[in-house]
Amino acid sequence: MVRTLLIACIILFSVTITSAQTWLEYYDSTYLYWEKDWKKSSNLLLKALPLAEQELGNEHPNYAVLLNDLGICYWKSGDFKLAISTLEKSLRIKKVSLGDEDPDYKASLLNLANILHDNNNHLKAENLYLEVITSYDSTSFKDAYYTAALNSLGILYERQAQFDQAEKQYLRALSFASESAGSDHPIYAKALHNLANLYKKTGEV
Repeated sequence: MVRTLLIACIILFSVTITSAQTWLEYYDSTYLYWEKDWKKSSNLLLKALPLAEQELGNEHPNYAVLLNDLGICYWKSGDFKLAISTLEKSLRIKKVSLGDEDPDYKASLLNLANILHDNNNHLKAENLYLEVITSYDSTSFKDAYYTAALNSLGILYERQAQFDQAEKQYLRALSFASESAGSDHPIYAKALHNLANLYKKTGEV
């Protein structure tokens, strides 16, 4: 799961707020319940959305961030249909306002892939993981979303008993994590853990 950061407005949260409850206040309040109470988080985001639309418009990247996080709430609450449609709307806005090479767009794409994966829509999930990975492979810049996509794709292949493909993704994640973060970093440990479990399953350890 990836919760994207608000750009610009979150950074400027110290500005004076004149109304009793702004969309930014509602959004900030979701951190109190995030991963603890998805229903409360979604209710706060639903209150933030119309206020954000009024202030920013419904094509603004920050409006798309609210949709992204609302989609995650629906996903974690088990409403896959609503989660998918909400994430797809967020992606459409981000693609236009940010471009499909922006990390924030890729984060939402990864979220959608994870939701589809969790809902057993393996083919669509695989295609989205590959889209994220390919977009990073074509540039010199890579971040944690790249490793997350590799690990998630490896898990998808492993669950389908495509062990050679799973190993390939885990090894790529391990190599990148080692180069970018070092062997003491959690993203390296995650890739190593996945690879070790795969070898244990296939009897290679």
